[in-house]
Amino acid sequence: MAGLSFKQLVIKSKVLFLGSLFVLIFFTFNLTKEIFNKQELQKEINKFKMEIDSLSGGNQELSELIAKLQSLEFVESEARTKLSLKKAGENVLIVPESDTSAEKRLLTLADLENGTRLGQGFLQKWWEYFFNNELK
Repeated sequence: MAGLSFKQLVIKSKVLFLGSLFVLIFFTFNLTKEIFNKQELQKEINKFKMEIDSLSGGNQELSELIAKLQSLEFVESEARTKLSLKKAGENVLIVPESDTSAEKRLLTLADLENGTRLGQGFLQKWWEYFFNNELK
């Protein structure tokens, strides 16, 4: 360094300073970029964890539904309603649906015991109740 003049030394120190500043800015920029990328990845990881939790809950519900559908009670219920099956020793009463009004289809056990006619209308029943003073 003894052979360098003051002017050359100043120029070399300015070049060294600018070079060091450029390297510092370059690394700072890259470090900042990596920090932001890490934050974005962490947000995405958290989103996927929430989705996994949601899907696990749905999976649990589906497992419970499968267990319910495979249970003996459900199979028995479906066999009774859809296939009209019965257990041994049971009696089944099948009431066919017809095109008649709902009023004619609804008969109580008391109506059947008292011999009420199927064709008897609602108003006629009330008329007989109030004016004939007897229940049929």
